[in-house]
Amino acid sequence: MADAVRDTAFAEIAPEHFLPAFEQAFADHTAEITAITYDPAVPDFANTITALERAGKLLSKVSAVFHDLVSAHSNPALLEIDKEVSLRMARHWNPIMMNAVLFGRIAMLHDNRAMLELTPEQNRLLERTYTRFHRAGAGLDEVAKSRMPRSTSGWRISARRSAIICSATNNSGSWNSARPTATAFRIASSRRRRPRPASAAWPARRS
Repeated sequence: MADAVRDTAFAEIAPEHFLPAFEQAFADHTAEITAITYDPAVPDFANTITALERAGKLLSKVSAVFHDLVSAHSNPALLEIDKEVSLRMARHWNPIMMNAVLFGRIAMLHDNRAMLELTPEQNRLLERTYTRFHRAGAGLDEVAKSRMPRSTSGWRISARRSAIICSATNNSGSWNSARPTATAFRIASSRRRRPRPASAAWPARRS
């Protein structure tokens, strides 16, 4: 029964469904980030760090299904969407990771972490969150920020890799245009059932 439900859900997904889904996910996530950024309450772990971790659930779900589908069953239509998604993902994340007001809340907690009585897991999450924003340049002044490249290379890698896989599959003569199996959907579903790690809806850290 579970496999049948997954098969049915997958059969209902068409390439043209993804961009509207991503647009809604970006809008929802932006609204969540704005609410966290301008929360009038004094920053604490719950209303800042935990809230950031819980934000973007729809974006995580849409991304998981899309990228697993691209990996498992690439085709020209999906690869074109993957290119567009890569660009839109970068445009979505850059202003978040450079948000000075949001980073101010995170930095305040980081500076006072010794007094917050956090668990070891909470301390690690706070440190990881602070490091991501700091490395992205959120603490820089506007002049310094303007000199930083708005790189989309991290998101483009996915599109290029998918294109290579698709090309190799086609060239090998093993291209199968049948409906994809439920494997990728099971992977995405299992990811959604597990507690979402910090990286699930966050861009890769810059070195």
